[in-house]
Amino acid sequence: MEENNADIDDDRPSSQGSVNRLSVTSSVQVVDVDDPMEGSSQESHTRQGCHLMADKTTEMTPKKETDVSKKFNDSLSKDEGENCPICFEPWTNYGEHRVISLKCGHLFGQSCIEKWLNGSGEKCPQCNVKAKKADIRIIYGKTIHVTDTSERDRALDDLAKERATRRKVELDLATARLQHQLMCQERNRLKSDLEEAHMEIKKLRSGSLIISTDCLSSSQQSRSNRAVQFHLEKSIKICDTGCRVMAYSAHMNVLAISQPSSSALFPGFGIKKICTLDFKSTEYVSVHSNVVRDLAFKHKDADGLLLTASIDKTVRLSSLHSNTVVQTYQTGLPAWSCCWNANYPQYFYAGLQNGTVLVFDTRNTSAPTVELNTDGSKSPVVALQYVPWDSSAQFSLAGLLVGQLNKTYFYERKSDSEYRPHLLPLDGNLTSMTVEESSRHVLASFRPNATSPTVRHVMCELDAINVSDDPTVIDNAVTCHPVQTFNGGKSQKLLAKSCFASTLDGQLLVCAGDEASNSTIVWNTSTGHSVTKLPSSSPIIDVCSIKTETSCHLAALSDKFINIYTMS
Repeated sequence: MEENNADIDDDRPSSQGSVNRLSVTSSVQVVDVDDPMEGSSQESHTRQGCHLMADKTTEMTPKKETDVSKKFNDSLSKDEGENCPICFEPWTNYGEHRVISLKCGHLFGQSCIEKWLNGSGEKCPQCNVKAKKADIRIIYGKTIHVTDTSERDRALDDLAKERATRRKVELDLATARLQHQLMCQERNRLKSDLEEAHMEIKKLRSGSLIISTDCLSSSQQSRSNRAVQFHLEKSIKICDTGCRVMAYSAHMNVLAISQPSSSALFPGFGIKKICTLDFKSTEYVSVHSNVVRDLAFKHKDADGLLLTASIDKTVRLSSLHSNTVVQTYQTGLPAWSCCWNANYPQYFYAGLQNGTVLVFDTRNTSAPTVELNTDGSKSPVVALQYVPWDSSAQFSLAGLLVGQLNKTYFYERKSDSEYRPHLLPLDGNLTSMTVEESSRHVLASFRPNATSPTVRHVMCELDAINVSDDPTVIDNAVTCHPVQTFNGGKSQKLLAKSCFASTLDGQLLVCAGDEASNSTIVWNTSTGHSVTKLPSSSPIIDVCSIKTETSCHLAALSDKFINIYTMS
């Protein structure tokens, strides 16, 4: 009897171990469905062995210990049958976390074991047997507890699609709001123009509006008796060579000057910014890959957008607030000139080397909306100036002045897509053209030719004549009449620019560089006489008037320096 008890005591540890191993491995059962009889036999033997060991354990183990062991085994069996041993999350029969096994037989979630094998030295996380991705087997077992996540995955896909649709709707809504804002601005502008027209009609009917050019001329004549003095305030070196054009923004107090890059690491051409409050050079902004031919700030707008035309076959919008290029528009040919539409600031114009003028809409970045002068002269467009509509002016029409080397046109604006050309009687080799905003006079500069041996700067006024036989039909023919002609030197090789300048007391001046004398000549428009010559070390290629509420300055640009003069 003692021997039997001893035998029982000796067998107890092994019997407990057998029960524990059975409880661990019994969480996954594999049935051989190829031989039903053999499977049934094996199942019966297994069942009998389990009953024998369970009975033997029951006889030798207290009831309390048996209950604790059973609960532990049941919990362990449930955990191993439902959860991945790496992340302890339920595995699934579908998706990235579906249940798989390695060659050693241990079960895992697929995404977890793939990550493990990528970073653990290719070993099973439970038994450290060598393993690799090729050993992964997908398990199709009926007794394995898996979570069906197909509905959840479909719901997540639907959620992603819904979020994408929502983002698209929000983007469309933002675009619609922007268009609505632009339409509101357009409506307010038209409303303001209509109110001004009604006021002008009332004044004309009451006889209170009297336009007298003779009175204006006599007033200018009285002011012209006082001589204007120019004092050199500062001379600033911009670069070693290559400056070409400049533009002034009164809202930003910035003078923008084109120049080549001074860094060999960042070649190209850009803009040098000069603050007009203290006339100090501030920053350089890289814009184009080739020479910049023209600059233009948006009319009466403080958004800091600068329009540039270059022979690299592009026109670009650059923000001088952020010093970055905002938008690039392809022109197909080198661009020689550019300007904004003063009435409709969303439009701008670019003059090309072959004489074509492209009309762009900033809301359409793909292509120009209109092409002008496609069948006309193929001479390059050296100057573009927009004349805004003004109901109170003698010449009230709105349109685009197009200056080519051999011809000058006024394109009367009929609508957004319709322009009517009028050839102006200006003969000569044009180099520059500008418009004075208040008087609407045009200043055109010409090189010497056979009929005129000197450089000519012609100030003229535009005029519209109704050529229709029917007085109820308006059919305007636009022309121009010279008011003053200012003669310069006998040579001009560069496409130098001229400009209007006004003093604080209202005197209107004409300023232009003179190659023959390396100077800037200033004329009084009332008398036609030269006021002064401002000497320079090299030819002046561009001039610009800088006027504030308290002071007036004149900027004269050469290929290296800019001279700032104070007018008094």
